[in-house]
Amino acid sequence: MYTTIFQNLITKFLPYKTLIISITIACVVLVVSGYFMHRFIPFGRKFITYTVIKGTFVEDVLASGKVEGVTTASFNFKNQGRITAVNVASGDIVKAGQELVLQDTSSFDSQLAEMDAGIQLQRARINQLKAGSSQEEIDVVSASASSAYVVLSNAETNLNISRQQAVDQIKNAYTVADDVIRNKIDRLFTNPQSSNPKLLVSSASDFQLGNDLEFARVALEKELKAWNTDIAGLTVNSDLTSQLAKTRTRLSLVKQFVDKCSLFVNNSNNTPSSLGQSIWEGLKVDVASGRLNINTALSTVTAAEASITQSQSLIDNANSSVKTANKQLQQTKASVRGTDLAVYRAQLEQAVAAKRKIEAQRSDLVIVAPFSGMVTEVNAKKGEVVGPQKDLVSLLSYDKLQIKVNVVENNIIKITVGQNARITFDAIPSKEYSGKILSIDPAEKEINGTTYYQTTIEVNETIDFLRSGMTANVWILTKESPNSLYVPISALFKNGDTWKVRVMNGKLVDEKDIVTGAKDRNGMIQILSGIIEGDTVILDDTDSYDVK
Repeated sequence: MYTTIFQNLITKFLPYKTLIISITIACVVLVVSGYFMHRFIPFGRKFITYTVIKGTFVEDVLASGKVEGVTTASFNFKNQGRITAVNVASGDIVKAGQELVLQDTSSFDSQLAEMDAGIQLQRARINQLKAGSSQEEIDVVSASASSAYVVLSNAETNLNISRQQAVDQIKNAYTVADDVIRNKIDRLFTNPQSSNPKLLVSSASDFQLGNDLEFARVALEKELKAWNTDIAGLTVNSDLTSQLAKTRTRLSLVKQFVDKCSLFVNNSNNTPSSLGQSIWEGLKVDVASGRLNINTALSTVTAAEASITQSQSLIDNANSSVKTANKQLQQTKASVRGTDLAVYRAQLEQAVAAKRKIEAQRSDLVIVAPFSGMVTEVNAKKGEVVGPQKDLVSLLSYDKLQIKVNVVENNIIKITVGQNARITFDAIPSKEYSGKILSIDPAEKEINGTTYYQTTIEVNETIDFLRSGMTANVWILTKESPNSLYVPISALFKNGDTWKVRVMNGKLVDEKDIVTGAKDRNGMIQILSGIIEGDTVILDDTDSYDVK
């Protein structure tokens, strides 16, 4: 049935077949022509274009604020007196060292003038000394220098002697300690040089002392062996200061051990029944003799240390004397006679010191600006008698200035203390200065419903024209992205929710979807994807959008 119906339809519309085909072809041509006509650049039409390049894209945060002084100070006189001059008024700009308010300084001024004349006279006399030193004076100073060298040589000889004596005393100290321990004290022990020496006699009353002696004897055996190793390679060129200190420490250990042995053998309760009285008495004598020998060795080593220290001090003094003598000899041989110069120089220094004293006294009568800045208040009048209780001048510092700006909350997370900043001032917008973030206030500020955080910027440079209250524009550098693509914001337009650019393609124009990044202060926007380096984008003939 359906076949019959289809055949009937074909038969019915067959006369119109040519018309239907013509209409279909026309529609296709219109669609294709419309597409190419949309992309084709009309003849003679010119565009403003921009060639996409790669470079470092700088992101920064812009904020504006006011310049503020860091230091304010008020000044008064030290003593009561009459004001003779007020050189500034409120609002004046002053330099560091400028005199602001004065009491009567006339008497000091006249003294200073006389002193200046005297100083000039002294300097003129020094300039007249052209004859130089006599041969006799040179000979005397040369003899002094030679004598200083002799003293230095003797001191070096004495040091060498002291060092050799120190070597001998270190070795002798070991010999004495070895003899006292191994030949005298060891008679109190069985197996004294082993790891488990035992006293010949034990005592209930001195049980702890006995244990201490046995334990100490083991430690001393190790120390004696180390001591013997140290002295084997000892020479006058060794570090004798260290070796003497180590020897003194070792002798002290031996002395403590021998002292305890003396306590032990001299306790009548410790007299062994197995030994004859004469043998025990002999041990007491050996211990006493050992104590004496150790004390003597300890004193000798201490004296050797002092001798080296003293000899080295004499060398240091002799070296200083040689340097002084050589300096005097050079001065004496100079064209100007040193003795005459010394006299005139002393007189000149005396005159300069006297002048400084008067200047110090005069300075108590003058209020001087300690730093550059602006006078914010003046409470002084000429002829007024004032004392230290009244502040006369207040000054705001210009040596170091800061800028307070409010940074919106969505930008505050991008900045940190220490970041660099670029600064321009409305007073001179063509020049840029440098600064850095000094602090960020942790507490927020609400301004017209928007949250801000006050940020302090320190100006790195001293700027003569800068004044408190001036408006500053601050760009805080937050990020640098190398090898980034970026185009002018005017190249972008929006189609729905998609950002696009128009790219030249020969005689055609292609619309390309793009993904954007950050904006900078120069009207450029970072392109993350959609176009490549070398593309030519059209800047005009587009709709304007606020790119975010």
